[in-house]
Amino acid sequence: RNGEAEMLSQLSSNAKAHKVALQSLSVISAQEGPNGGGEFSLQNGLELAGRSLGHQPRHGTREIVVLVAALSTCDPGNLFTETLPRLQAANIRVSTLSLVAEVHVCRKIAEETGGVMGVALDKPMVRDWLLGGQSVPPPALRTQMESSGCHML
Repeated sequence: RNGEAEMLSQLSSNAKAHKVALQSLSVISAQEGPNGGGEFSLQNGLELAGRSLGHQPRHGTREIVVLVAALSTCDPGNLFTETLPRLQAANIRVSTLSLVAEVHVCRKIAEETGGVMGVALDKPMVRDWLLGGQSVPPPALRTQMESSGCHML
């Protein structure tokens, strides 16, 4: 909101905590009225999410899923020279589902990080995209995996 990113809930597998956080967001949105809360900043959101994922172990997958309903992004810097290299260095995939129309910068970030881009045409498509395509982690490549052996006697 207003060009700033805010973490609503901590990284966890607790679906109830995420649902409560999203419900509180809908209450705030209703109070702000039909014009919402200002401009959308993809860069600020990716930077915040990237910092929180940067501490996760490398043997797991790191992915940011962006659900966007804006036609443009108002960013403080250049996404492609500042944010994208950090995401790629940390092996973070970015996938985006747009609720209105495809935003070119979202598609480009998704392609460059190995993510996917989708545009929702209706409610069932949103559910299918999120639950079908995004809830199952992608296969890990050997080049992305760090492993160490332990000698057992």
